[in-house]
Amino acid sequence: MSGRFEVLDGMRGIAAMMVVMLHYAQQTHWPFLYNTYLAVDVFFVLSGFVVCHAYAEKLRSGMPGTTYMARRVGRLFPLVAAGAILGWISLHGMRVTNETDMTAGQINLSFMFNIFFLPYLNTAYISQSGTQATGLIFPGNSPLWSILFELLASLAFVKLVTLRSRILVAIIGISVIALLVLPVLLGSVSLQRPINFDQGWSTENALAGLPRVLAGFTFGILIHRGWARWNGILTHRLPSFARNPLWPCILMISILTFPWTVKGAFGLVTVMVLAPLVVTLGAFAELGSAQIRKLMSFLGWLSFPLYCVHQPILAITAWSGAPLIPGIPMEVHAAAYSVVVAIALASLFDHLKLQQRLSARLEILFHALVRKAAKNAVI
Repeated sequence: MSGRFEVLDGMRGIAAMMVVMLHYAQQTHWPFLYNTYLAVDVFFVLSGFVVCHAYAEKLRSGMPGTTYMARRVGRLFPLVAAGAILGWISLHGMRVTNETDMTAGQINLSFMFNIFFLPYLNTAYISQSGTQATGLIFPGNSPLWSILFELLASLAFVKLVTLRSRILVAIIGISVIALLVLPVLLGSVSLQRPINFDQGWSTENALAGLPRVLAGFTFGILIHRGWARWNGILTHRLPSFARNPLWPCILMISILTFPWTVKGAFGLVTVMVLAPLVVTLGAFAELGSAQIRKLMSFLGWLSFPLYCVHQPILAITAWSGAPLIPGIPMEVHAAAYSVVVAIALASLFDHLKLQQRLSARLEILFHALVRKAAKNAVI
């Protein structure tokens, strides 16, 4: 096995594009976008699977936790930093156009928090594309909230990977119960949606982000254990149509465009059943065409930079007077600009080997901090 999962890469790219559609068309209130927020839960399961595949055996074989975390932070930080900078620019423009009540000082402070993966707790409002949100913990670039919690899950992985499967199942159960209870305690539910899993992105519901990521990430670890055990056997026994990559892609799109919330219960079903099922099918799927393989790999390569830049690019396009073709909605222009910026940033960072170089320097820094902490503890 090459160690690559092109089908999962492609699914991540498709899900990222659907998140862009959600954020760019929120004001339309289209029914098929009611559940697109659940793409984040698919991301969490995917991350658990991929991180487990990349690092579980290495950690068991003696890789220091500092090396592992240096690589995780090194991979995430450059694009998160770029997204935070774009978010800082977008907020200053929105302040001029009265689309936020944040002061210049608050904007600068939020940037200092967000560029280092830290949430900025506040009660300010952000108005964009006809919708308004209050208390975003990443005010300039709201999608980055999920990267914060994914990083926390990556840190927890050092311990999670050592636990037995039945304990992981218990962690998932406790996390889902917390996801059901916390919104009630935080007042984030209503008669229309008594179950609300769309949590973690604002000051009001940030606490619920922890069980949300823990449920999905832990599911991903369990799925990888099942894949590692059964892949060699099922590859020879499953008929080719059962390993067709179309099935997980179609199922994922169907989930994210399901036009009813069923009073929020569809979110519960997705977290508990559908998101893990989609990732499982994607893990066992196989690609035969070299062209499709390249397309899926490209979508996976594009997914993270696009996710990190699309929200502030929309705001900047709206207030900057960027060139617009008459008759084409501003959001379509912003989507095109987002893809261009995402490709440019990803290509530049790859050319400079920025993530690898940063990981190497962070590894030295983390080792030094651990040695210093151990020395102080002995003293």
